[in-house]
Amino acid sequence: MTAQNKERIDWTNTDEFETHVESKLGSFNVTIPGQALELYNVSDHWQEYASMISDIRTICPLQELADYVNSNFIADVYSYVATQKRSSGPLEGTLKIFKTIKKPQNYPNFTISGIADSTIDISAILGTYQAETEDEKAFVSNMQKLFASFVTNGNLPEENDMNLGMYVVDKEINTQRSYPHCNFWKDALDIVPTYAALD
Repeated sequence: MTAQNKERIDWTNTDEFETHVESKLGSFNVTIPGQALELYNVSDHWQEYASMISDIRTICPLQELADYVNSNFIADVYSYVATQKRSSGPLEGTLKIFKTIKKPQNYPNFTISGIADSTIDISAILGTYQAETEDEKAFVSNMQKLFASFVTNGNLPEENDMNLGMYVVDKEINTQRSYPHCNFWKDALDIVPTYAALD
């Protein structure tokens, strides 16, 4: 998504948002946009769209890679997803992708809070995350605990064997066998891993 698109779309307008998703996913087939909108049905369309993109480009491809390595090699590969949402925004200066975005003139209260961004885990580990709520403070502690445990002794918290699953980290550390939306994108004409970010 370009900065121009970010300014142009009224994220509070459901019809405009659905039209945008249909224009992006409709080229695959006519049913995928409606299924994706149903799957990611949340009240915040910006969060919904950001979740779709991060699942397609990052989360699901990395989980698929970890599952492949665990199934075909001796060494275990562990994966996690940080789902903690930042409580305050805007995040200019923190997220590279948003450095060029201006606040839309029609939306003076627009912020980019409420999403788990691509730097949230590393900033928690390094202690640069500015936690404002108790949930955020717990998230920082959990990320540091997960990282320190693995670096120190190669074990993960609670010694869960998650070589075919993932840790989900926010105010708690949980485990699950798969990330809920990945099967949808894999089954949807192999959107995952075909459109994975390669950087």
